[in-house]
Amino acid sequence: MKHIIYFALCIILITGCGGTQQPDGFPSGLAPVEIKLLNQGKPIEKAGVLLVSEQQTKHRVAGNTDETGTVKLETAINNYSKIGVPAGTYQVLVLVQLQPTLADLTPDEASNKSEAEIKQYRDKQDKEREGLRKQIGVPLAWEDAAKTPVKLTIPSGGESFTIDVSDTKTFVQ
Repeated sequence: MKHIIYFALCIILITGCGGTQQPDGFPSGLAPVEIKLLNQGKPIEKAGVLLVSEQQTKHRVAGNTDETGTVKLETAINNYSKIGVPAGTYQVLVLVQLQPTLADLTPDEASNKSEAEIKQYRDKQDKEREGLRKQIGVPLAWEDAAKTPVKLTIPSGGESFTIDVSDTKTFVQ
């Protein structure tokens, strides 16, 4: 269930970036941060990357990898976002993304479907996600902030990181 919440946060960040007025509590001094995500040296495409701060914050930091496995992270509160990341220490989550299915319907849309049908589609999506996770080699632990094996310290000037999910001991900061 946690991976669905984190995935939803990534989707909200990417699709809900239309706000124009900076909200109260939005962090200042965002630094450019880019992560290249690999598995055995090969880029991981279309993965959601979420950084979870060690401090309780109102903002979220996320983005999606492109065909080169690269993500430029954005910080957001509600529908307002900016490219960059506040300095600090973060756990790195990697979320496998699927095309939206019935499991992603709004409550109004889902009200026209039976509980059994919704459960069937959610179960199907979970199986598809597991198959995709195995195909690209992202372990389930990477979707859980308590289990992810990688923490990054983001300096105030920003940085680029390369992380290979197959060998977390040798990722480059």
